[in-house]
Amino acid sequence: MLYRLIGVTSDAFEHAVVSLRGEGVYGQQLRGQGVSVTALGMQRGRPSIAALRRLQRVIAEFQPHVIQTRLDHANLVGGLVARFAGAPPVVWAVHSTDLGPLRTSWKTRLVRRFCAQLSHALPRSIVSDAHSSAALHAKIGFSAAKLLVVPNGVDPMSFRPDREARERIRGLWGVAAGEFLLGCVARWDPLKDHENLLRAVRLLADRGRRFRCVLVGGGMDRHNRDLQRLTLRWGVADRLILGGASSEVPSIMNALDLHVLPSRAESLPVAVMEAMACGTPCVVTDVGDARHLVGETGWIARPQDSAALADAIETALVECQPGTREQRAAMCRARVIREFSLPRMGAEYAALWTEVAASQVRL
Repeated sequence: MLYRLIGVTSDAFEHAVVSLRGEGVYGQQLRGQGVSVTALGMQRGRPSIAALRRLQRVIAEFQPHVIQTRLDHANLVGGLVARFAGAPPVVWAVHSTDLGPLRTSWKTRLVRRFCAQLSHALPRSIVSDAHSSAALHAKIGFSAAKLLVVPNGVDPMSFRPDREARERIRGLWGVAAGEFLLGCVARWDPLKDHENLLRAVRLLADRGRRFRCVLVGGGMDRHNRDLQRLTLRWGVADRLILGGASSEVPSIMNALDLHVLPSRAESLPVAVMEAMACGTPCVVTDVGDARHLVGETGWIARPQDSAALADAIETALVECQPGTREQRAAMCRARVIREFSLPRMGAEYAALWTEVAASQVRL
């Protein structure tokens, strides 16, 4: 999302990116856009004085009008180091609705506690991508007066209906033209709750429903032993296609008749936006801002309730028949373009950065 945000605002702003750890997969791509990229090389959970001094030098050399940090460790480090590097104004970004031990270590929860205390003094603003996330952070002590919501956005030109891509991907998977294909695009992660979906698939199969289900994302392949155990436990191997990690997400979203989000916790699920932008309706669990995201275009189920998820998918199976699906597909795409587009997201961030920079000048 940071990569997309930089791309959509690069005409109006000069960006420099600093990663606390490595460059990841986007370092070279950012350089290709003419963006300065610095990787500090910190080890997970092990602060480095040398890396912090290097960050201070980068800030002093680049002389930013605004520092935008993202997520707990960067918020803490960026906020503190900025105070010793000319004190440019800092904007934090928080994106989580699960603040417990299932997702984060005790060290991360400790960092978040420090951030809550410092939020009243360090950042000028705190951006969240979801109303649920903003409310939760305010509840645990973050400055409510500084919290604002800027929903993530999807590029409607990259994610759009594509009949050719649909037929190509379904052909690769051996899915017949009239066969109903539901799927979940999400990495292997406890919060994504893939077991919830597998149990729902079992229930639907027992009800005699005809469909197949594809799982796409990091860890969603035959090498994942935990996934294989769950597949055998619920007896759904004959219904599944394991797609693994893929760079063809727009094509995959087009190949689906229905996208399912079975998560037990989310903020604002980007995969649902991407599916909707391609005209693919969604079933989502009622977590984070997922209900608000789908609006009247999709179906809602209680989280961690496989029977409820199966019921919602079954309703979608019935209502997504030829003739009615086209109208719902148009509603999905229109909603994303209206409320969750990347240009809209970029414009809101640009307005915030401009306002924060102007306030610094007045000081």
